[in-house]
Amino acid sequence: MTLNKVVLVANILLVLVPNIVNAQAQVSQSEIARQLQTDNRDERARALRMAQAIGAQGIDTELREALISALEVEGRLHMQRVRGEIEPLDNPLLVAKLANFVIEFRDSRSIPGLTGALGMAPPVIFALADFGEPAVQPVLDIVASTDDGSVLMDALATLRFMVEGAEARPLSTTTLSEIRGVAERFLTGEQSVVTVWRAIDLAVALDDPGLRRTVESLASDVGAVFARGISEPDLVFKTQKRAADRLAGDPPLPRHPNR
Repeated sequence: MTLNKVVLVANILLVLVPNIVNAQAQVSQSEIARQLQTDNRDERARALRMAQAIGAQGIDTELREALISALEVEGRLHMQRVRGEIEPLDNPLLVAKLANFVIEFRDSRSIPGLTGALGMAPPVIFALADFGEPAVQPVLDIVASTDDGSVLMDALATLRFMVEGAEARPLSTTTLSEIRGVAERFLTGEQSVVTVWRAIDLAVALDDPGLRRTVESLASDVGAVFARGISEPDLVFKTQKRAADRLAGDPPLPRHPNR
């Protein structure tokens, strides 16, 4: 083969090979998307691992939409399990793995799926809070639909982050009123102690006079703590200390990593 022919073949390969590789990648992502849409949860888990190997930055539109849709499906299953509507799931961490990956898209279409992962994936709290107003009602809907302590803890923390970030992402008057109602609900009557603690954090963040008075009563009156169904001495002490610390301006945990 002459030198000219070698150069010609090399140039042709330079054009064709990237196109072939891109076509193969496209087919691969389409197949992963198809697997995510099946009813087989093991297959969905394998598809997620393949998507993770590609990396969020390399995901195309079709696969992104399939991942968001798969998260929404898993989120619904998780919440059904939490409410006792279905049996425990095989691979219960799939919803958390999907959520932790989908978060990287910063796509508002993922809000329903992310709310379904509350209680399972801590980064979801920060991601939902960063959406601001559009994510409030879905979180409130979750709060209204469950009494699971882990879910409620995450939901209340999410609402607090939304309130704390309202300067950058304003919340409507109606939304703030609804959030106040949630804080009041979990500071009234007998509640799980961890729920009361997160409600204290939220109440002080809202800076509402009525809620603040309630927190003041918890800080100063043991009877007010008993009235919430908290009677174990160590938990009573911790509840009063938490209330006093918040009133004194000591910030609660967790803290938003970007604030």
